[in-house]
Amino acid sequence: MCGNTTRSRSGTIGNTHFLAIPFNARAKEAGKKPAVVVIHEWWGLNDFAKGKADGFAKQGYIALAVDLYRGKVTDNPDTAHQLARGMPNDRALLAACLRDPVFA
Repeated sequence: MCGNTTRSRSGTIGNTHFLAIPFNARAKEAGKKPAVVVIHEWWGLNDFAKGKADGFAKQGYIALAVDLYRGKVTDNPDTAHQLARGMPNDRALLAACLRDPVFA
């Protein structure tokens, strides 16, 4: 993978993301780049979601894959269901992810 895990804070909430940047943006060869936000499936921020972010970066996009489950990843459907069910109750985390300083 060409992206990196980044950590940031929004108030008292710590956030983890996976940020993939096109090579030419790293080399500062070009100005602004289009960007996308990758929202993971109910499994969590796993290698598949990170791979999608990397794929967007290879196409010239800056891709930010947010971790809505605070580091929890599973391949078990029952656990994934519990993680997904808990998400609506944690709106502060979602809001923090969407207004994180990474976007500035």
